[in-house]
Amino acid sequence: MDTVARLRSPLPVFLVAACTHGALALPAVGWRDAGELGAAAATLGVPHPTGFPLEMLWLHLASYLPLGPLGFRQNALTALAAAGALAVLAALLESLLRRSGSPERFAAAGGIVAAAALGAWPGFVRATLAVEVYVTALLLGGLALLPATGRPIARFGLLGGLSASSHLLARWPPLLRALWHLGRADSPSARWRGLLAVTVGCLLGLPLVLYLPAVSLREPPLDWGDPDSPARLLAHLTAARIRSGFAGQMGDAGTARSALGTLLGQLGTLGPVLLLCLAGGLRLAAAATPAARRGVLLALALLAIDLAYGAWVNPMGVGDWQVGFLAAAALAALAGAGVAPLTGADEAARDGEAGGTPRRAGWSRLAPPPWLSVALALGWFLHGVWSAGWRDGHVAEELHGGGGSLLRVPSRAVLLCEEDDACAQLWFARYAMGMRPDVTVVPLQHLWDPHVRRLLPAALRPADAATLPGPPDTGPGRRALAERVARRWLTGLAVPVLVQTEHRPARMLPLRPTASPP
Repeated sequence: MDTVARLRSPLPVFLVAACTHGALALPAVGWRDAGELGAAAATLGVPHPTGFPLEMLWLHLASYLPLGPLGFRQNALTALAAAGALAVLAALLESLLRRSGSPERFAAAGGIVAAAALGAWPGFVRATLAVEVYVTALLLGGLALLPATGRPIARFGLLGGLSASSHLLARWPPLLRALWHLGRADSPSARWRGLLAVTVGCLLGLPLVLYLPAVSLREPPLDWGDPDSPARLLAHLTAARIRSGFAGQMGDAGTARSALGTLLGQLGTLGPVLLLCLAGGLRLAAAATPAARRGVLLALALLAIDLAYGAWVNPMGVGDWQVGFLAAAALAALAGAGVAPLTGADEAARDGEAGGTPRRAGWSRLAPPPWLSVALALGWFLHGVWSAGWRDGHVAEELHGGGGSLLRVPSRAVLLCEEDDACAQLWFARYAMGMRPDVTVVPLQHLWDPHVRRLLPAALRPADAATLPGPPDTGPGRRALAERVARRWLTGLAVPVLVQTEHRPARMLPLRPTASPP
C-alpha cells in the first residue's frame, strides 16, 4: 500500500466528490429502498436480502452525528462512501498507468478522468443522493484491487470474506484477483499456501455476516425473513425468496434481451466517454508491459460479468438503475487510460539511461495536455452530477419526507402498504424517527412473514394465521390476494384500517368491512 500513498489523484478526487455529492445529498429520507435501508440501519434491523450488514453498521453511525435530520445524515455518509469509491478508482488507474510507462502527470490526469466519468454517470449519481448499497460495494471491491507490496493474497481473502456482508458486486474483484494470484504461483506448494491464505482471510471477514442472526434474535421492527436460524440465514444470503418470486423473469430469453438492451442504453449515457474507452483499451492492449494487458483483461472481465448479471440474474433491477456499476467503472477506467500516453517499461528504461525522456510511440502523441484533460473531466463531472441529481423523478416526494401521511392517520390505525417500496418512507418515519407510535405500518405483500405479524398489536393478530394460503407470486393477482387476506384477518376490528394504494403517501383509501374494495 505504500505505492498508493505517493499517488497524486486520489486526494483531490475525494475532496471534490465529497463536496459535490454531499451538497446534492437529499435533505430527507430518499425514495424506494432508501427508506427501508435507512430504517433498518437506524434500528439495527434486517433489510431485504442479502441483508448488507456492512452498510447497516456504516449507516448506523449517522445516528450519532449531530448534522441535522437523520435522513440527511445517512445520505451524507452515502455520499462520503461514493467519494471514497471514486478516489479508489483514481488510485487504481493512476497506479496502472505509472506501471505501464505513462509519465506521472499524465497518469494522475488519467485517474481523475476515470473518476469523473464514473462520478457523472446517472446511475452512480442516483445511488449517491440517498441511501443505497452500491457505492460502498464499489469501494470494497476497489480496495481489493489496489496494488500492494509483499504478498497481498491474504488481503484479497479478507476483503472477499467482508464482501459477503455487502452487495453482490463487491465479491467479483477480490475473487478475480485471488484467482489470478493463485494461477501465477510458481509451484504447487506456493499455490497451496496461497489458497490457505485466502481461506484464512475469508474466515476472518465472514463473521460480520453474523450481524443478521444476532439482530434478528432481538426482533427489531424490520426483520426481513427472520434470519435467526442457519436455514433462514442461508435463504436470506442467497435471496431465495426474491429469486423464487421473480423466477419467471430470471433466465427468460426475452426478458434477458430486453434487460441487456436497457442496460446498454444506460451505459450509453456515458456519451463521449465511450470514445475514450476505445482509445484507452487499444493503448493498454498495445503497451509492452504485462500490467497494462492485465488491466484490459480485468476491465473486460468485469464488464462481461456485470452485463451477464443484469441480463440473466437480476433483470428486474435494470429499470431502476440497480445494475451496471461494475461495467460503468470498467468503462470509466478505460476512458482514463485514453488520455495518457503509454511507453513500454523497457523503452522507458533505455531512454532514462540515455538521459532522455520516455518517447511516445505512434498515435500516443495525440494525448492532450494533462491540465486540459483534468479541466474537461471536471466540467463533465459537474454537469453530469448536477443534471442527474435534479432529474430524479421522486424529488418532490423525497423533500416532503416519509411521515406526512402518518400525521393524518387516525389514532391506533393499521396502515397497510401495497408493497415494500410504498412502505419504505413510512417505515423510516414510524420506526427510525419514532413518529406516531400508536400507528402500525405493515406491507400487504409481507403479511405472511412472522416478523410482520409481530408488528401488529397482540389484539389485532389473526388467530388463523396458520391456515392462510402461502405468499402470492409476483404478478397481477398479488395485490388482490393480499387485500383479501387482509380483510379476512382484520374484519370486525374496532380500529381504522387503511390501504396505501400508490407509492405517493397521500393516496390512501379506507379498508373496512362495510367499505367497497379500494
